[in-house]
Amino acid sequence: AVGDHVVLQPGNIRGRIRGLQSFGVASERVEPGARCAVNIQGVETIEISRGMMLTHSDTMSVTNSYDAELKWLHDAPRIDGSTSVSVLSGTAERRARLAPIGKSVLEPGEKRYARFHLEGEGVALVPGDRFIVRGFARTTSGGATLGGGQILDVTPIRRRLHDSALVESLDLLASNDRTDWIGVRVERAGFAGVTCRTLTLQMGIAEDELKDLLATPATRNELFVT
Repeated sequence: AVGDHVVLQPGNIRGRIRGLQSFGVASERVEPGARCAVNIQGVETIEISRGMMLTHSDTMSVTNSYDAELKWLHDAPRIDGSTSVSVLSGTAERRARLAPIGKSVLEPGEKRYARFHLEGEGVALVPGDRFIVRGFARTTSGGATLGGGQILDVTPIRRRLHDSALVESLDLLASNDRTDWIGVRVERAGFAGVTCRTLTLQMGIAEDELKDLLATPATRNELFVT
């Protein structure tokens, strides 16, 4: 909305919305997903680049690695171990290393979990974001697209990729049960615990939504909430 304080990520560039237009018509507010032009006070044009995300303050974190559910196309090559790919999410494109999780071999047509390590500057992402994987050579169908999927974890835990516990935690993150999402992240935090602020960034949800989830009987029976 006009007057909102916003941040461009990556880069943590802060500004204030001076004006909005949608299809040439001035607007006081636009909803997510709407095409619009934004006049940002305090930000120079030279500071903005393709792939940046415009958000409210402290709502998205920038990451260089993530775990995801990946669908590998039938005409994509067989992979054994990590491989170099190009990853596209939103308007951002990065070169990355793709490493299958569970077993090292990724066969054509498989749906598996994988870890991605992005090269260069990180990207502002949240769980649920979609992405496309492209290679550097054309496939038999004539294109370079190898697969795609959905991001599950933007703060992946350091654990061996063939560890069954990692696969089990990703099974929970791939479910539609947000109570399970909280449980995975709280368990990872251990006795140190985790703050609501950190959980909102890790899960990509609003603080009010998180508080509602923490107040449900199912969650309170499993977690100690202060």
